[in-house]
Amino acid sequence: MGYRKQIRKMASSKRTLFAFASMILFMVVLGVYALFQIQQSHNDIDKLYKHPFVVSNAVREINTHIVSMHRHMKDVASAQSDHEMQGAIEQVNADEQQALRQFSLVLDRFLGEKTEIQEMQLFFINWKPIRDEVINLARTGYQPQALAITKGKGADYVIQMEAKMDSLIRFANNKASEFYQNSSSRVDRSEIVLISLMSVVLLLSVSIAVYVIRLQRKAQERDSRHLQQLAKSELKYRELLEASPDAVLIVDKKRRIQIVNSQAIKMFGYSSEELIGQAVELLIPVPQVDQHREMATHYIENQSVEPKSPRRLCAMKKDGSEFPVSVSLSPVTIAGELFITSAVRDMTQQEEVEKNLRQAQKMESVGTLVGGIAHDFNNLLAAISGSIYLVRRDLEIKDNKHLDVVESECRRAADIVKQLLAFARKDVVQVQSLSLRDLFLESTRLLQFAASENIPLNMDISEESLMIRGDHSQLQQVILNLINNARDALVYNENPDITVSLQRFHADEGFLKQHSQLPGEEFAHIIVRDNGTGIAAEDLEHIFEPFFTTKEVGQGTGLGLAMLDGTIKTHRGAIVVESSSGTGTAFHIYLPLIDVIPEEIAGVRSEPTLHKGDGELILIVDDEENIRVITRGLLKSIGYQSIEAADGREAIAMFQQHHLDIKLVITDVVMPVMGGIKAAEGMRKIAPDTPILFATGYDQSQVLRDIEINDLTRVVTKPYSLIVLSQMIKVLIGK
Repeated sequence: MGYRKQIRKMASSKRTLFAFASMILFMVVLGVYALFQIQQSHNDIDKLYKHPFVVSNAVREINTHIVSMHRHMKDVASAQSDHEMQGAIEQVNADEQQALRQFSLVLDRFLGEKTEIQEMQLFFINWKPIRDEVINLARTGYQPQALAITKGKGADYVIQMEAKMDSLIRFANNKASEFYQNSSSRVDRSEIVLISLMSVVLLLSVSIAVYVIRLQRKAQERDSRHLQQLAKSELKYRELLEASPDAVLIVDKKRRIQIVNSQAIKMFGYSSEELIGQAVELLIPVPQVDQHREMATHYIENQSVEPKSPRRLCAMKKDGSEFPVSVSLSPVTIAGELFITSAVRDMTQQEEVEKNLRQAQKMESVGTLVGGIAHDFNNLLAAISGSIYLVRRDLEIKDNKHLDVVESECRRAADIVKQLLAFARKDVVQVQSLSLRDLFLESTRLLQFAASENIPLNMDISEESLMIRGDHSQLQQVILNLINNARDALVYNENPDITVSLQRFHADEGFLKQHSQLPGEEFAHIIVRDNGTGIAAEDLEHIFEPFFTTKEVGQGTGLGLAMLDGTIKTHRGAIVVESSSGTGTAFHIYLPLIDVIPEEIAGVRSEPTLHKGDGELILIVDDEENIRVITRGLLKSIGYQSIEAADGREAIAMFQQHHLDIKLVITDVVMPVMGGIKAAEGMRKIAPDTPILFATGYDQSQVLRDIEINDLTRVVTKPYSLIVLSQMIKVLIGK
């Protein structure tokens, strides 16, 4: 009752009424202000969580398309065809359009000043000149230059763009944090206002509190999702680092290792804990540490915007072993701090490939030289052997030891030429099934003579036939060469000894793995062993190289073992040397065995027959007069007539005049003015059925590539015997 009276009293007072109205109005204003602050906080919080998520995702999309553009530009620069290049260019254009769309999204959603975004977009558009330059170079055939620009300016552009994107993400997060603080302040003020008004608007305060709690829960959920996104992003970047085929080390300005990938751990043998924080000189051999430190310091202090081109260095593993590497350096700035990314590639295998390439080039040079020498040498031998026959005939000499020696040496010289051509991989080996046991037994006296009378030659020959496919004379020459080398190594030995062994060898898994090029598992194993001076360890890896010799000046050419190695490889075999200084040397030769019974191949050899002619006319074509004279004499001795031409053009003219009488053409292959093959084509246009015998001083494998062998065409290699020549003529004229 008293309370009502008090109210009436207050109401009766204008001053009190005004004060009450003012208070009510003030409370209403405060309530409206509180509602406004709550709504503003809601909007800010919504922006807070949408902003970094959308912007970060858009920026990552831009980064992804930039990296993809760079990768496809490499594809453009290394494309093998126009179609492949066009496909790569289309991919570059597609990535560029996607990146521009993401820039538009960032501009639309970014909370801060958008000038920086526009500058980044303009920086991105500046990629186009680099892109156009690479595409133009690739299209015009300058792909190495295009690839160099892609790895140079292109790679640097990607690094700078990634750095700008990271800066943008950080700026977006800072802006979000600022909005978060403002929103928190507004929420606090709103709660104070709501508490003061709770007596009047209790229900409204409770509703706002419930609403704010709900927003906070959503914020926590969004924070959690955002952290998960960050974790996934970090994992993705780590996976990209691990996907690199090279060892990657990121070092700071003080040359301390900060980040390594698994390839670096595998390459150097350290754990990541052992590497991180250590100076990069830990991975450099001690003698080169000072030089490397000086170079690294100079690079860090004077680093340019472009990555450092790859450089060959020597690196060191944890166990102390050294190996060659190629190092590519790229500077990168993170949060204003300079770091150097080092991509390290093990060059051990590549250097071995380069070494083999140099060896192949050296062998090719030797082969070219040998091919030219063999042609001239064979022509000389043909003239000598033919002259000997004519001397015997004209002087009616049947048995003369001096002429026999000359003939024998001619045949031996011809075999040596074949050895040279086999070494140079330019000769067709005359393979046949033969017994190595028989070869050794037949050659015993020759081998003993090669070893010298004062050196015991111990022969340990298997009772098995040990059948192989090979060239009898070449394999005999291989053994003779090894015995000659053994003899030379025993010059100063008081108790010299040479042992030659031939046994069956069954290859185990380790042997086949070491010699994967060998066929089968059963081999003939030849050993030539001496107790001489041996071979120094540093020379062992070079002994099969052309022109390498350990003999004194004037005593060795450096071609013997190189020729021997070529011969064994031609026979699908392998040769291994076992030696050290002062312990003697053993050469092991492994030749694949075949399943052939000796009786199956022995047969009955008929005596060679000399076929004589009946006055048939033969055209001789050769640019060397001596060869023409000797051939004319040989043909005359077996009943043929002949006319001669000095080159292919002269031969065609002579053939045009006498083609009805000419029964056969014997022509050289390589001649000035016009060669034998071209001349043969011209003569067969006149008379298609004319038999032609190509006589060449080059190896047959080289000639046979250009000549089709048929019933009217044969090839014979100089020097040839009169019997072989007569048989060839008989076959061709008979056809």
